[in-house]
Amino acid sequence: MADFYTTDKRTLGVVLSNTTPPLRVPDYQRDFSWEAQQISEFWNDLEDFDKQYPGINMNGKEYFLGATVFVNNETFHLILDGQQRLATATILLAALRDKICEYNMDATNQIQGSFISFQDHLGGGNLPKLQLNEFDRAFFRDSVQNIPRNPAVPTKKSHKLILKAYEYFADRVREGWETNGGGANGFRWAARVVKTLTEHVSLVTVVSTDEDNAASIFETLNDRGIGLSTADLLRSWLLHHSPVADREEIIECWSDVFESAGAGEGAQTLIRLSWVSRYGDVKERSLYKVISHKLRDDHTTSVVYSRLLRDDAFSYKAIRDGETTDRKERDTWLALATLRAQSGYALLVAANRSLDEPSRRRISAALFSLIVRYNIISDKDRARFETTMFSAAKAISDGGGEAAALALLRAVSPSDDEVRQNFANLTFGRPQASVAQVLLRAIE
Repeated sequence: MADFYTTDKRTLGVVLSNTTPPLRVPDYQRDFSWEAQQISEFWNDLEDFDKQYPGINMNGKEYFLGATVFVNNETFHLILDGQQRLATATILLAALRDKICEYNMDATNQIQGSFISFQDHLGGGNLPKLQLNEFDRAFFRDSVQNIPRNPAVPTKKSHKLILKAYEYFADRVREGWETNGGGANGFRWAARVVKTLTEHVSLVTVVSTDEDNAASIFETLNDRGIGLSTADLLRSWLLHHSPVADREEIIECWSDVFESAGAGEGAQTLIRLSWVSRYGDVKERSLYKVISHKLRDDHTTSVVYSRLLRDDAFSYKAIRDGETTDRKERDTWLALATLRAQSGYALLVAANRSLDEPSRRRISAALFSLIVRYNIISDKDRARFETTMFSAAKAISDGGGEAAALALLRAVSPSDDEVRQNFANLTFGRPQASVAQVLLRAIE
């Protein structure tokens, strides 16, 4: 049986200093995306680990940072998983380097040459240990890896996040240096942080010589709940399976998606709602596999799907924010946000995509009515409600129009007698006050 990949446990310092050929993020991978929460967690975890083992007690101890997946194509080790952690570690090392240079230039050069950027005295120029994708590569080099740093004006969100990460670490390093008395004591503290990061933080590295096989490993790790969100996995897959000429537009589409729906769970929710509004129900855990397989089988290009998702993202945001010129429809949309019937957005997204304005308004009103009758007053099975929403959305996408969707809603709506009977005994606690207000406003 052929060896398609090898696995090894390495310290972070070894990964950054000894990986040959050097590390590079493929251009189809996402930009630097760690925000303040992830950056502070990275620092706090490192600090907590250090406090557990004061002095020489750290000898032989390890902090496990996770798994990375590389592809060795003999020119670079392409990073399929792990770039956020490796880039963040590099930024922290740069912040330590820039503070240490005030006291010990030899130590500064050691950090720079070992872990950040190698000075090629024979061939000339600097060779960064880690290169990000084409949209972040030059900015990361100038703003983090070079001595002296020469930050350019950030033109992308990822650039701003890189600068914020550096500023956060620079502040923490300055605080630690001063807290420990500065001078020789401050230097000893900073040197310990460097050694903790490079000699006691470990990674499991999976290295393949076949990119498709490595992508499969990457997907399997994430399918087991390790690492990236569905949105990150899907965006990576789309960029990987697209021609270079389409990649900038795909990245722009996804930037709009994240801007409209939010990153993480917000984007994942949108992706599912968009998909089920066209093809019917799919469980969140299966979302990435179902979408990638369907796009491949139907020969739908990455850029076409990204455009469709962006259009749905704009529609989804408009509905949630009540962005419509019709006052009654705006009130209905804002009320739906309060009632939190998330699955109903699949129906509204499908209606906005396929129906004229009068039909769309009637669908919105019918959805609000059903949520009140079915969920609020009668407190019936929410799983059946979700299934109905997805079926009605698909009916619109399949060309059934307003009539087909309304027929499905009517089929599950409680009778007037049932609604009257349940309404007579309806009560609201303090946590449901906003729902009660929506209902009273509708009655009025």
